[in-house]
Amino acid sequence: MAPTEGGDVYRVPLANVDIAAANLSELDRKSVIAQRLILSGFDPAEVMASLELPRIAHTGVPSTQLQALSTINPADPASVYEVKSQDMNINMPEVVLNYTPPAVNVPAPIINVPETVVRVNMPQSKPTVRTVERDSDGRILTITERVED
Repeated sequence: MAPTEGGDVYRVPLANVDIAAANLSELDRKSVIAQRLILSGFDPAEVMASLELPRIAHTGVPSTQLQALSTINPADPASVYEVKSQDMNINMPEVVLNYTPPAVNVPAPIINVPETVVRVNMPQSKPTVRTVERDSDGRILTITERVED
């Protein structure tokens, strides 16, 4: 096809915005961080502010996983559930576990290894006599070796 000005730049689908200018990877990274912080108990408004993400209003309607959508009154969505808060003092009984550690008795294995005899025959070494012949300046002329019988 014929070249088009700006045709080699990736665009965000349906928005026709330059993908580099849209900064989607940074926004995606921040949304993952926000999700993890909120799920671990941090205040959602504080998380959004600290990550410089825009504030998003919540309708107050519980997730459809908790409440079927057909039971929600569109005029008053908050009437679907009532949030109650109360202080509770719960005394948990102390759990005591008494157990006897298992006794494991494993006899040592008996290994019968046959006796091994190794014989090494070494030839007798005979002395070697070296004779060095030097010139008048002390330089080596010859070296002669002979084995004595």
